[in-house]
Amino acid sequence: MEKKACSTCGKLKATLECGLCHQALCKSCTQFVDEDTFAFYRKVPKDLTYQTYCEPCHTSTVVPALEIYQQKLETAKNIDVFLKNQSKETHGIKRTENPVRVVDCPDYSQALLKLAFYAAEANCNGLVDVDMQDKKVRDGKYQTTLWSGSGIPVIIEPGKLIRDRSFRHNPN
Repeated sequence: MEKKACSTCGKLKATLECGLCHQALCKSCTQFVDEDTFAFYRKVPKDLTYQTYCEPCHTSTVVPALEIYQQKLETAKNIDVFLKNQSKETHGIKRTENPVRVVDCPDYSQALLKLAFYAAEANCNGLVDVDMQDKKVRDGKYQTTLWSGSGIPVIIEPGKLIRDRSFRHNPN
């Protein structure tokens, strides 16, 4: 059995391979990326689906994509969210985008953040008509709740937003 040399350091301990360029790598020269690093994307780009990268591929492909992903995630955290029962406040907002949906999230806030992330991907600053549903799932003696939801990404102009004072419990 022939031992492969690491393409980065040259040692004869190469047991791994870069997902993009398929160069042989040793464990100490490999850049590992968790499979849930880009978890909020609906469809992860093919170049980002691998778990092992060499340093040049990691620097040129993963790092810029991770910066863009983090910026969208920060934008998603600042998106205005209006639930379905707040329609009095949002009746003047145009709903031109298609609704977005999430299914089977383990947490309410994660499901809401995913919806907001999809709105950030569509370059919108708001999410209206958000409807969240829970579903109880039993696994033997344990019971968990899975959350699903939908909403419509919109562009909200702050001057045109009507703030209804009757919604003191959720004023946004």
